[in-house]
Amino acid sequence: MSEAVTIELSNYFEDSETQRVCLFATSRAERNSMVRRVDSGEFVCPWPELYARTSYWSQLNRGEQTLHIVKALGILHKTWAFSHATAALVHGFSVSYNLLDPIHFITETSGGGQAVEGLCHHRSKSLKSEAVGGIRVTPATQTVADCLRALPLPSAIAIGDSALRSGRIDRQNLADYLASAKGARRIRRARQITKLLDPRAESGGESFVRGRLIELGFAVHDIQLPVPDPEASWRQPFRLDIVLRRPDGGLVDLEVDGRQKYEDETMTRGRPMAGVFMDERQREARITAHGIRIVRITPKQARDDKLLLKKLEAYGLSPTVEPLT
Repeated sequence: MSEAVTIELSNYFEDSETQRVCLFATSRAERNSMVRRVDSGEFVCPWPELYARTSYWSQLNRGEQTLHIVKALGILHKTWAFSHATAALVHGFSVSYNLLDPIHFITETSGGGQAVEGLCHHRSKSLKSEAVGGIRVTPATQTVADCLRALPLPSAIAIGDSALRSGRIDRQNLADYLASAKGARRIRRARQITKLLDPRAESGGESFVRGRLIELGFAVHDIQLPVPDPEASWRQPFRLDIVLRRPDGGLVDLEVDGRQKYEDETMTRGRPMAGVFMDERQREARITAHGIRIVRITPKQARDDKLLLKKLEAYGLSPTVEPLT
């Protein structure tokens, strides 16, 4: 391959990284060069015929990687509009990594959808879409409605909560959209879930755990409940992630742990890890001074029915309402 082609390829990759999109070959010479670089380990091929520099790709999280792939697919397939969890990711809503595959898209033809080689093709006779970050997707309200109909309850609540929190949609518009979708598959379920959404949830992990509790029949008393600092009432009150009430009236706070809480600089405020842990222990001590018991749990633990039930039973909690699945 000529030096000119090599320089041109280098420029292409710099442009693609600036635009946050995977690169695809536009000629045989480019493709052959990319394949050779994949073989050498310099490049990666995360999707058939899509490429990125290994050093750049390894710095991206899975969500960011998926967005790069989706943007490239959108350029290659002008008639596609991405939908469901894929569109939720593009809109910036809270999407669990296990929902990144397959990639969902809609085209304007009749029929049903089917997953094929990492893609799930949906069809619509009246496709509506908008551009978000250079990617064609279903509108925000439709995206959330589709997720409420199609996804497991915890994931649906996580996406719905984050959508409300973002301000991209509001509950009334979502309810109106669902009310107009008469006869749509699982529409009644989506309407029920809409009533459970709460923009106060601070993370997708919290929303997911709350969804698991509802799925198992636990009555959630409140979320982000403010509790004053007993040692300094002038300070901002502590906020409890998910609060349940025991039969004797006592409160139990489920604190949802995730890596973000300890790694995101906006949450750690630049403190060293030891300082973050120390502050967390002091916070717990002050909360328990109010007679509130604290349970720490991760979204991964919440996926295990047996573990979650056993953990809550140890704190005097049991399912008391009809589960919603």
